[in-house]
Amino acid sequence: MGTLTLRWLVVLLGASALAQNPESNEELVARVRRGGWIEAESKHQRGDDGALQRWYFADTGAGPGLGRFVPLVPLTPDRHPFDNLGALGLLAVVCHGPGDLLAMTDPGFHFQALGGADDEASLRQLVVLPFDGDGALGQAALLDRQLAVATLLRRGGRGAVAELTMLAEKGKLPPALGEYTRWLLAQRGEGAAVGRRRLDPKTLLLPVAFDACVVVDHARLPDVSFLAGLARRTGILVTTRAIEMAGGTISDAMRNGAQFMADQAAEAPFELARKYGNVRLDQSCVIINAKADSRRPVDVTWQAAGEIAAEGWQRADLAKVLGRPFASGVVTFAAEQLVMSTLDKPGLVREAKATELLADTGAALRVVVPGNSKLLAMVGFLGLPPAKDVELRVTFGDPATIEFVVGVRDEDAAAQWVAKGKELLAQLLEQLDTAPGYVQEVPAWGELVAAIGKAEFVAKEVQAVGRVTVPGFTTAKFVTLVQALSHGF
Repeated sequence: MGTLTLRWLVVLLGASALAQNPESNEELVARVRRGGWIEAESKHQRGDDGALQRWYFADTGAGPGLGRFVPLVPLTPDRHPFDNLGALGLLAVVCHGPGDLLAMTDPGFHFQALGGADDEASLRQLVVLPFDGDGALGQAALLDRQLAVATLLRRGGRGAVAELTMLAEKGKLPPALGEYTRWLLAQRGEGAAVGRRRLDPKTLLLPVAFDACVVVDHARLPDVSFLAGLARRTGILVTTRAIEMAGGTISDAMRNGAQFMADQAAEAPFELARKYGNVRLDQSCVIINAKADSRRPVDVTWQAAGEIAAEGWQRADLAKVLGRPFASGVVTFAAEQLVMSTLDKPGLVREAKATELLADTGAALRVVVPGNSKLLAMVGFLGLPPAKDVELRVTFGDPATIEFVVGVRDEDAAAQWVAKGKELLAQLLEQLDTAPGYVQEVPAWGELVAAIGKAEFVAKEVQAVGRVTVPGFTTAKFVTLVQALSHGF
């Protein structure tokens, strides 16, 4: 998962003569798996710049009494958290679902670290609590309240929604908080996407040829605000597994370091929004070009429309932070659009092709692979007729659907693709049956496998179509499944 860098795993699992805590690894593992954390208690405070700080002593190897408060999520020219967030933590930063970057913060961790709580009563009280809106601390206090509003509306308690609606409509909230609340209220309702922006085919940059195009309508994604909290929890479970395998006893300093690294994922969205400004993504287009280079096998260009605090993000100098892939590429932010590419020339405006790629299909996620793609060449060993193109469409809701459409030359070719699809499905189901017991024990796993087993493959003239329908696969089920899978990391 990448939650801990190699050097931290070495420190964490190495023998230590400084172990002050008598709790054995076996006892620690049992406590964590009951819902606890590696460091039983962590101390926090808010710094003068508004950043959340943690009492830290892991780098000295000394005891808790010799620590000091440091930023939990370091954002300085030479230090950024991206290497420590893990896959889920990074996903939380770039994939906001129907919300925004700020709302991806883990509210339970954030508010408890500040001495509060994230229950409905506490959050409602925080929203109306007066605060000084000036300076860095005032900006952080505003973000606290915006996060509280986003959390309350996401949970949908009737009393909270009614109260926030009244406060917003009657102008009882500070201007910035009121505006944010009114916008979130406007997004409520089935299929609502008020004020969402879309990429413009007249400005989208495309290369002459590409190997895959991924288009995401973020407003149609499910609520993924759980990702940061899941990244934190998964990071702890992965580390706990390593502790269990190591045996012995680890020091307080090691516990402090392990917890510090994992907790960064929970707070990173808030800290990025505080430092550089909030971001709301409405539609993204990611162009992928494969190449014969083991050091960098693909070039990626990501373009997105939305609402962006462009000045702050431009100041972040992400090209330098992200290193080699983007150092020679393009990283630009505008008020309503961003462009990030590993290429110095991402392409030109090709309006006709862009219009085709950005067409509204109703899908939340659409992947287009053209017939000349190097990715299709990689499945040549299957001996199938050439494909003119392959498209994947994913919709969320109840039921969620995954649909593959392969364009081919004639009906016979479509029939061959359908036959191969059924054959590969049977092989996949055999592999799924060998999943570890701790995964198969999760009810959501059985439901998912059952849905995959009912996949349909049909030939429609010059198309082969495969469709998987997944009913009732809720966010809670997804979270439990990912947590179970994390035990094997």
